[in-house]
Amino acid sequence: MLITSSCTVDNQIAEQLPNAPQPSPTQSPRPPEKIDRDLERAIEQTAQAAQGKVGVGALLLETGDAAYLNRNGHFAMQSVYKLPIAMAVGQQIDKGTLKFDSDVVITPADYVRRGFHSPIRNLNPRGTVMRLDDIVRYSISESDGSANDVLLGLAGGPQSVEQYLRTIGINDMTVADSTKDISRDWDTQYRNWATPEASVDLLRSLIQRKAGLSERTTTLVFDSLLESDTGRHRIHRGLPEGATLAHKTGTGGHPTEVPGYKAPANANLAVSNKIVAGRTSKGNMNNRAARSDQGSNSLRSAANSRTNNNSRNGKGPSANKDVDSEESDLKTNEITSATNDIGIINLPDGRHIILVVYIQDSVADCPIREKVIADITRLICERWTTGQLLEIAQNRRL
Repeated sequence: MLITSSCTVDNQIAEQLPNAPQPSPTQSPRPPEKIDRDLERAIEQTAQAAQGKVGVGALLLETGDAAYLNRNGHFAMQSVYKLPIAMAVGQQIDKGTLKFDSDVVITPADYVRRGFHSPIRNLNPRGTVMRLDDIVRYSISESDGSANDVLLGLAGGPQSVEQYLRTIGINDMTVADSTKDISRDWDTQYRNWATPEASVDLLRSLIQRKAGLSERTTTLVFDSLLESDTGRHRIHRGLPEGATLAHKTGTGGHPTEVPGYKAPANANLAVSNKIVAGRTSKGNMNNRAARSDQGSNSLRSAANSRTNNNSRNGKGPSANKDVDSEESDLKTNEITSATNDIGIINLPDGRHIILVVYIQDSVADCPIREKVIADITRLICERWTTGQLLEIAQNRRL
């Protein structure tokens, strides 16, 4: 099957294709939610170091223990939104509209601009042909913006992704724009938002096989999350020994990185933009020009055998650090729109913690923001494995 990235199969053809069998939902009853108020207070105190708007959602899946901060607040997802887009494409695969091994033509017109992470663009400036399942891996594990936009087109656009989310019961998560659209100005990023509660629900639907996906498609998404090597100083840094993580990060940028952006006259950018952190959840939900996430070395080597310029010649994602990787974000005097990490922690005893942390419009530097996420992870894991609440030293870099 050879398709172009901007095309979808005709609806009449799709209706003639048999639907793949869907997995049976997990039958174990959902335990009642038990909010840990002491843990919530500790999370709120730890979050103050981020100097921005912080949202947290945490759930111990097997017991119902939970903790939230700004549970229903709206947060710019940045690259976190690549997960629901990939899941929506997975549903199209299960319907028979697309296939795992479909060859997808990617042209230079599909590429995100420089400044947004895209190993596919960097390796194939003239375009390429890739398998659909490889594109999914690039989008999630490598956080490739071009791969994401290709998947968004194959899913049928933002409205189709939104429809998919509503069918699985996820209402407070909005996918409104492509990565290219997000890259054009500062405000568009905030149109693509989620609440901590909805993000927890999305991950729970995935792990409990209630996301409307077959087992094979679920495995593709999970494996891509497990292979993700982005954000190594975020949730990863706070994990207890022996725990593993399947996750998706999202990283924003600074206003001065947006083409044509002009700072207010005679204004200190870091100070003048603090007002942005006070946005209401329904007003001015817009976006920023951001850099996305550095990709995983393990996936690069695994994908080498199946991607390249129009014929698979063994080239995989670049092992070199891109200028738009999150690790290069060291500015200390500007607002950063988003520093996010959401994932499923598999504890050594076999239990699972779903953890979501969003940091929006922060004036703290990158090490501090990432330390806040790691510290929140430590708090939650310690509380739900030992029953103890840690005392977190504030303003200390990792």
